[in-house]
Amino acid sequence: MRRRFPFLDLLAVVSSALAGACGGATAAAPSDGGSADAGGAGEASARDSGAARDANGDSAGYAADAAPACGAVGESCCTGGTPCEGSLACIDGACGCSASADCPGGGTCTAGRCLVTIASGQPGVFPLAVNGTSVSWGNNAAYSPASVWTAPLDGGAPYPLVTGGSGASSLVANATTLYGNWDWTWNGNGTAPPRVSSIPLAGGPVTTLTTAGGGALAIDATNIYWTASTISDAGTFSGGTVVKLPLAGGTPVTLATVADFETWDIVVDTTSVYWSNNCPQCGQQGAIMKVPLGGGNVTTLCTLAYGPPFNLVVQGGSLYWASYGSIVTIPIGGGAVTSLGTGRATAIAADASSLYWANGDDGTVMKMPLAGGAPVTLFQGDLPYAIAVDATSVYWTSTTGGTVMRLSPK
Repeated sequence: MRRRFPFLDLLAVVSSALAGACGGATAAAPSDGGSADAGGAGEASARDSGAARDANGDSAGYAADAAPACGAVGESCCTGGTPCEGSLACIDGACGCSASADCPGGGTCTAGRCLVTIASGQPGVFPLAVNGTSVSWGNNAAYSPASVWTAPLDGGAPYPLVTGGSGASSLVANATTLYGNWDWTWNGNGTAPPRVSSIPLAGGPVTTLTTAGGGALAIDATNIYWTASTISDAGTFSGGTVVKLPLAGGTPVTLATVADFETWDIVVDTTSVYWSNNCPQCGQQGAIMKVPLGGGNVTTLCTLAYGPPFNLVVQGGSLYWASYGSIVTIPIGGGAVTSLGTGRATAIAADASSLYWANGDDGTVMKMPLAGGAPVTLFQGDLPYAIAVDATSVYWTSTTGGTVMRLSPK
């Protein structure tokens, strides 16, 4: 038996339709949480010293935890009738550029927003994680020697954190540390178990937290969570698990075991862990599940006739995920599944008010209110893949030139 990492199969999914009954025990609406995707390896760190920080260890400029002066690009001071300073214009409630001279970091002003190329020439660039002071991404070994890179949001040069290994699969970050699932080895029907490891974002040694890792990752203040599935050489799934581990290391704890299904994407909030299931031998039947953070009763929030649901995010008391034809949503306590009519989404992200998604088919980066509404095209002309947001900006990776991009204001 071998552990399978299904997350890299996402682009092979060609259909996902809604069906079935949805329900579950009502839970109190939590504060926001979520996951980002990861990668890395237990190889030696490629850099031991990071980008310049101030006395508090923070970067300047676009750092989400450092409030810019009123009028800086991305600042929301133009809400409530307050104008932006100088030549800046109010764009969707935040200060935007009038000319490229308004954009720090050599950005280009396009339709009132600053477009910045953070990195280029990054083959196989996926996944992506943003933590408020830096953006990190993985380059996969299928396209080049595998590596994990990071760049400070104040405009400093990108640098590699990890080089070597098999490739990145999922990345999540807190204020100081990047966590990843890496060193997976493709072997036909499944994969060898990847390691869950950590590395300081300023550079330093890689720490292996466990050698029994899995697929997608999520993080909160104290634990890291992941999904893992087991597959035979014949390609039959014997089930999936949801596991947590203290960020400082220790013994992994299995929170849930699901028979027959693969466990796919995973997110957390202040009360629960949520994940998506996929069952190839069940005609691609999918499901959205949850379990308390400390373990306990597993709740099926929704079953789907076709799957898998992927790119799961949690925000504002609801779960969102990508289906082939649209982004769909369900309350975290269960209920009706609603299609938001967004069109195809390759990857999705969310903040307290809006959804953001990448459409690799038509090359757009899009935005709409969490409750639904008219989509807004933020950018077109790329082939976006992974996507992430912070307080001021939206970020995406592109297969065109292997770029990592930032657009402000979001």
